[in-house]
Amino acid sequence: MWSIIPRVGGTPPIGTQNAAYLRPFSAHYRGAETAHIFLTYELTYEAGHTGEVLDTLYERGVSAAFFLTLPYIENNGDLVLRMLAEGHVVGILQVMTAISGDEVSEMVLLTSRHFSENFGRPIDPFLRPVGGAFSEDALRLARHHGFFTVFWSAERHDDFHPGMILSLKGLDAHSAVTVSQIIDDMASAGFTFVSLYQLI
Repeated sequence: MWSIIPRVGGTPPIGTQNAAYLRPFSAHYRGAETAHIFLTYELTYEAGHTGEVLDTLYERGVSAAFFLTLPYIENNGDLVLRMLAEGHVVGILQVMTAISGDEVSEMVLLTSRHFSENFGRPIDPFLRPVGGAFSEDALRLARHHGFFTVFWSAERHDDFHPGMILSLKGLDAHSAVTVSQIIDDMASAGFTFVSLYQLI
């Protein structure tokens, strides 16, 4: 199970696993020691607020990464198309424990195939375990299928540090205001939002 212990003063957090442990699996929990921020969202269902968040990101010129479950992708094609059109990364949000390795592989391949068939391009090669729960076997399988596993180094934007991967889970009526405040705060602190592709 992935979790972090935040530290103050711009110091990166302590994770349940370190970078050396994650490296053989092509897994990441933060970027390099630079003034970069990786903004990520996890969406399992649509509560009607994603459009507002996308509006804010578009207006502010910020790209994010959206980790989506297969049901979300199947039921919200218009929003997925907009994410792609506006330059956001779209990756897979996948259960990686409580099911067998074969089931993990099956779901990852099913999601990838559905995405390619319906959106005319491959899904971005990033995967996040639901709740941060994983097994080493699942990490190996994700890499075998060409995916980079992305954890996080912050769940609150005021824990910012160089290379922070900020994870925001779900969207509510306040999310657009929240992300606007995050953008302002990060800019004031001298940070720039970048794509997950800079991790690889």
